[in-house]
Amino acid sequence: MEKWFRGEIALGFYIATVLWLGVLGWQAAYAPTDLEKNKCQQAAEKSGHKTEECKSLWERTTSDPVAFFTFVLSISTIGLWIVTWRSGVRQTRDMEGAIAAAEEANKLNRENFASNQRPWIKASVSIAGDYVCNGHTGQVPLTIALENIGRSPAFCVHPFVMTYPGAEGGSLLAAYAKLSKNMASQPINISGYGATIYPNEPPVSASRQSSFATWFRQNIELGTAAGGVDDTGFGICVCIDYVSIDAVQHYQTGFIFVLMRAQEGHPGSWTSFDLAAETIPQNELMLLPHPIGRRHL
Repeated sequence: MEKWFRGEIALGFYIATVLWLGVLGWQAAYAPTDLEKNKCQQAAEKSGHKTEECKSLWERTTSDPVAFFTFVLSISTIGLWIVTWRSGVRQTRDMEGAIAAAEEANKLNRENFASNQRPWIKASVSIAGDYVCNGHTGQVPLTIALENIGRSPAFCVHPFVMTYPGAEGGSLLAAYAKLSKNMASQPINISGYGATIYPNEPPVSASRQSSFATWFRQNIELGTAAGGVDDTGFGICVCIDYVSIDAVQHYQTGFIFVLMRAQEGHPGSWTSFDLAAETIPQNELMLLPHPIGRRHL
């Protein structure tokens, strides 16, 4: 505050000096010469007029105390106006900066509060039965255990499962992104479809079928022929969508898995498989978390 005050005083003195120099320069340029003064005084004496009229504006101003005081007051007032205007501009700029900083701080506080108080759905996905395929379509049942580890209720909790051919990471991530976007674009209605899960409530289980169709095999075979896919396999994307009590935005918990089977003759080893007509027991199946899912979801 002291630095600001000294700066404004210096600015006022500078402006006043410039104005004074301007006035002095102006009066020097237009002041009558000594010869012109003598002629004016002689003419005034002959005609009986006052010789004061022969003085320059500066001489008349400085010789009259009232006029000189008025002149100084005018210069000082102009300087004060300019300094006041500059101070107002600076204060306005500082106030705008303070308001912007306060608004940003309030936004961060709201976001932090919402993040601390929002629901958080923790999920675990497991295989619930045998894989059954007739050579054209196959299915494997999944169980999704949902638990709210947040601080407020989760509404419209709904798990979505989609199956995709192949296990290429980039394609699975793109598939999950599409699934997530489709879910997030749905209108929010906390009284709509889906479960309500409260904090500290025991996990809620949901059953889903992961289905595989013939076109997956066609996709894999075409990819193999083109050199794009050198093995078979199925990627499974799981996305749990839910909203909070304020119904402002969608929250999601996601996973990307690859469905594998035990490799015959190699205990502890797992391999992918195709749409052959067979039944694979539950204990020979595994959901392997895909590395692309662990890094990006």
